[in-house]
Amino acid sequence: MSQLCPLCGNIKNTDSLFCANCKTKIEKEYEVDVTYNTSADIDNNKSESENIIRPIESTEPKVITTTHQYEDANGNDVYIPTKTKSKGIKIFLSVIISIAVAIVAFFIYEETVIKSNQEKSKWNESAQKNTIAAYLDYMINFPEGKNYSIAEEAIMRLKQGETDNWQQLQVSENSSELKDFITNNPQSAYIPLIRKRLDSLSWSATLKDNTKESYKRYIDQSASGDFEGINLVRANDRLSMLTQSSPIVQYELDNIKQTVDGFFVALSSVNASNLEKYLAPRVYQFFNLGGGSREKIVGDLLISGSKTQTPTIKFIPDINGITYDKTTIENYKVNVAMQKSVTNTDGSIDSMYGFIVQMELNSDFQIITVSEIKPN
Repeated sequence: MSQLCPLCGNIKNTDSLFCANCKTKIEKEYEVDVTYNTSADIDNNKSESENIIRPIESTEPKVITTTHQYEDANGNDVYIPTKTKSKGIKIFLSVIISIAVAIVAFFIYEETVIKSNQEKSKWNESAQKNTIAAYLDYMINFPEGKNYSIAEEAIMRLKQGETDNWQQLQVSENSSELKDFITNNPQSAYIPLIRKRLDSLSWSATLKDNTKESYKRYIDQSASGDFEGINLVRANDRLSMLTQSSPIVQYELDNIKQTVDGFFVALSSVNASNLEKYLAPRVYQFFNLGGGSREKIVGDLLISGSKTQTPTIKFIPDINGITYDKTTIENYKVNVAMQKSVTNTDGSIDSMYGFIVQMELNSDFQIITVSEIKPN
């Protein structure tokens, strides 16, 4: 056998085909392990195979391994391990996907079914109320609602209706109608005028009653916001006049009532003798006639009354509502609510309300001053 290596030409061992360097190179780069049939070799190969295929134990989730098989150059089977997703990860992902699907389904349900029902309910409510405020509420909440255009048309119709209603309400004497309009049309441009009209009607009714109870009621309604309270100052002044502030002495009150009642009966009939009975010898103020002796005042009244065959004015005082205060000189300042009944030349009668007559009586309960506060 040649002593030269056929690959590199160097001297080799006579028992080897290649030199030591070429033999090592060939084994590292080209040789493949061959499976033998001896039991020892089978065990060794099995151990090596397990080292290749079995994954390193770790704290990570355990995975299932599969193998991919192919043959080497010598016809031997070689197995390469391939990792797949663990069962735990699959379950986790399945749960996440299920939750995501459920959330999407809920939003779709809310967007379609729930909102559809809400819109239907809001529309039914608006149509039932049939007010501008109700339709506006629907349009704000459902700008894409299927009844949006119908709501617009309804508002335009009601706006025209507001104008027509106002033309009637501005001369209405019915407070309930005015309150209903405010309730049904809270955004109407006519609300300030309606409230002013309502205030005027309420004040007119208060003057007609002309009692401390009616003035207290007007004040309370104004405070609650039913109307503006344009006459609030006057209401408080009149309430003060018709409220008894000092202790009542029954003897004094009875004499005051007798004088006041008798005076207005005599004045209504222009009865000279009775007028003189209730007037003091000197009267300092008698309505708008000024002052003077009682004889002069009675004479002027007779002259005025003789111009007509029948009395034209009848005075009706609220005797039971009289209030009084006693002065330091033993005089009595008296307030009494009064109504007038006026007979016109054609025989018709008009009633005038809201007068408060203020008097001062001397210690003998005779009138020394008398004036009136008109309703306007």
